[in-house]
Amino acid sequence: MKCKLLLLGSIPPPAGGVTIHVQRLIAFLTNEHYSFTFCHVRKSSFYRILCEIHKHNFVHIHISNIYVCFFLCLYCKLVCKKLIMTRHGSIDRHTGLIKFFDFASIYLAYLPIVLNDASYKLAKKYNHAVIKVSPFIPPATDSVLPDYILQTLSSAKQKYKYVFSACASDLTFTSQHLETYGVTELISVFCSFPEYFLIITTRSPNYYNYLLQNKTHIPDNIFIVQEPVDFFTVVKNTDVMIRHTMTDGDSLAVREAIYLQKPVIASDCVSRPPGTITYHTLEDLRMILASFNLSQIPSNIHEDKANNAHTLLQIYRSLE
Repeated sequence: MKCKLLLLGSIPPPAGGVTIHVQRLIAFLTNEHYSFTFCHVRKSSFYRILCEIHKHNFVHIHISNIYVCFFLCLYCKLVCKKLIMTRHGSIDRHTGLIKFFDFASIYLAYLPIVLNDASYKLAKKYNHAVIKVSPFIPPATDSVLPDYILQTLSSAKQKYKYVFSACASDLTFTSQHLETYGVTELISVFCSFPEYFLIITTRSPNYYNYLLQNKTHIPDNIFIVQEPVDFFTVVKNTDVMIRHTMTDGDSLAVREAIYLQKPVIASDCVSRPPGTITYHTLEDLRMILASFNLSQIPSNIHEDKANNAHTLLQIYRSLE
């Protein structure tokens, strides 16, 4: 029996919220014995992708390039294939031509999936079929961190009051020329709190080199990892997770911390899950850290620990 579902996306490397989501979805569907075909968009020609679309009943795309999304949405509409499009990231962050094609993609998709309330309200104006589904899928197995990271975290727990974690997938900038993940700002904040330790994971030396070029002082209580590591395992070995970002969707990192019942402090650039401690400005963050007391955080701070791969599987089965 031929596969009815075609998954279009990318898997690590490099590791990022979207590629990890796709990787875990593939593992989940395989474990559930659900028949599907995965097509790696970065390693496949456009011709092969179009051929695969014709072989399947419906398609689920996880693609960041808005123009590619629009083309695939339009093509599937023309050849009468049902296309599910998960829009990772907030849909209100674009301007100009990209914004036009983003909304056009949402309009053309058979089933758009968005990640937060603001995106849902906006997308609903263009396609009433839109639904909101968190991208979080728990990892099937735990990864092991390199020894030097485990030793650093072990030493930090003995020396510092609390150990915080943050991640920056890579050095990127917003349309306002701000660091998407605000690592420079985080460093400036933690310079004022020598009693806390912060580990920041990046997947390459790019961010660290950028900090050095800008002569950013990196104090002893901040440790920057310059290689791909499993952030889920990092969060598991720390006390608190910080999501300091200028734009976001429904952050996988936040959802992972929730799953692990870790306190989450996050910027309010998008709606956050219940129980998240949010802030708007750096001064707000400083005030939160100045009075932070882990013992006063309820043990059940986060209630939602759903594996949303089950929701996607129900959607697939409804389209068969």
